[in-house]
Amino acid sequence: MLKHLENMDGRLTSIDGSLAAIAKVCLILVKDGQLEKFVERLPELLDRLVSPEQPVSSRAEASAMTKDHYEENELMTLKEAMAFIPMSRTKLYEWRKEEKLHTIERSSRNKRLIRSEVEAARTWSRDKGKW
Repeated sequence: MLKHLENMDGRLTSIDGSLAAIAKVCLILVKDGQLEKFVERLPELLDRLVSPEQPVSSRAEASAMTKDHYEENELMTLKEAMAFIPMSRTKLYEWRKEEKLHTIERSSRNKRLIRSEVEAARTWSRDKGKW
């Protein structure tokens, strides 16, 4: 039971970090006057997520939609994240693949992680006794 609660705490921390990122994007959309356009497209985007036969945007396309919405101080390099959590490069790549941490690709060689997600992952990892 304790293990289950630890897993739930980690998921909630991850959700909290994701919600913070979503809130920042919404604030930017409001400032730019783009929120209404986004709301109009929301049913289409949700249909894509629900319908497996329709291809969902690639990670690069999704990243391209959001990469300009983050200030540099809201992002962290992969190397900085590995030192901050601390974790191995392999584990960090696993978390990115599992989408526990979302990658913002500024270019093919310039990848960043969302700082709030990395901070939440560090808290979760420390509380779980990983270091």
